[in-house]
Amino acid sequence: MYLIKLAFDNLRHNVKRTLAMIIIIAVATMAIILYQGYVEYSKEGMTLGFIQSTGDFQIALTDYWNNNASETHIMNDEMLKKILAKLKGDSRIDYYDCVYDFSGIVGNENSSAIFWGKGFDRPEKQYSAKKGASVFGDDENCVLLGEALAQKIGLKEFVEDEYVSLLTNSPESGMSLCSVKVNGFTNSGVLQNDSGLLICSRKTVLDAMEVENSATYIQVFLRERNSNKIKDELTNYFSSENIDAEIRTWKDLNPSFEQINKLNEFQFYIISVILCVLIFIALLQSVSTSLFERLGEFGTLEAIGLKKKKIIAMLLLEVFYLVICGLLLGLLLSLGVNTYVKIFDIKMVPPGYTEGYSLLFYFSTANIIKTCLFVTVCCFLSVTIPVVSVYKNSVNALIHK
Repeated sequence: MYLIKLAFDNLRHNVKRTLAMIIIIAVATMAIILYQGYVEYSKEGMTLGFIQSTGDFQIALTDYWNNNASETHIMNDEMLKKILAKLKGDSRIDYYDCVYDFSGIVGNENSSAIFWGKGFDRPEKQYSAKKGASVFGDDENCVLLGEALAQKIGLKEFVEDEYVSLLTNSPESGMSLCSVKVNGFTNSGVLQNDSGLLICSRKTVLDAMEVENSATYIQVFLRERNSNKIKDELTNYFSSENIDAEIRTWKDLNPSFEQINKLNEFQFYIISVILCVLIFIALLQSVSTSLFERLGEFGTLEAIGLKKKKIIAMLLLEVFYLVICGLLLGLLLSLGVNTYVKIFDIKMVPPGYTEGYSLLFYFSTANIIKTCLFVTVCCFLSVTIPVVSVYKNSVNALIHK
């Protein structure tokens, strides 16, 4: 009990030095936690972005993806009914959406441009109108245009009751020409994509082409990420029912994910090593210098009867107090920074994007524990040299240090 009080009094008597040490430890803790949080958020955000774009998995005709998404590979009404009957009622599935891919020329009296369109049963789940309204309403014969595509055909500002003509082609009906209402402009965030993007309901495109119920593929969104298990079940079902379809998971559909993830992990690993080394050196320098300045004090304590072992124990207790206070302050600062970026909605805009994404930090218990252990080890290692000096040097030597 005496050593505990003595260690506490030593820290309290030199407030400036104690606060400086606590701040150094807190800043080091905050830096590591925020960096790890950003790394985890980047990985999680990229995963969610791909899943939101393609679904947890997609179902299409066999060899659809091997034929560069040939427009002749269309699932007919009979096949859709069989597959949807299997998907319906599965509690593991959040929702599913039939998608019809089509392309052609869109234009008005001003100009025309090539588009690549998608018809969804539930387009509002993936695309919202930045200007105007959604593609649903009393009149389903309407579309959303990418902002860059709208500018190509002279629609710089959204105007209600604006119509455009669509010229497209289908294997069943051949060339089709129709007039649709522009309900709004959308923005995917990627300029190259928006320069030809056209979104509508699947009913709109099927009516325009005068074809029966059909879809290019079905995208499925799950409540939890267990796509492999459901994929195996559906594959067995397709085999037993002689359904000529195959399944691709979101990772299969986005091969760039693993490449980007590995590159990011390598960069994050290099930066993490550099960050940890710098933090270790900073802690070692600051803690060691502070304790070396007190060697004379330790010699005096030994001279009045305090044994070396107890002096060393007192040193370790002081470091323990500093670590606890520094870690707690570091955690509070990390939460404060995360709350700040949430409140002010700070965004980051990657190269090639027209819109950014909110900067957030993903805190996990495992990463916080690792950070606390790392900082604790660094702090205790930093007192190794002063402890050795106290242990090896005589009382006179310590007093005259």
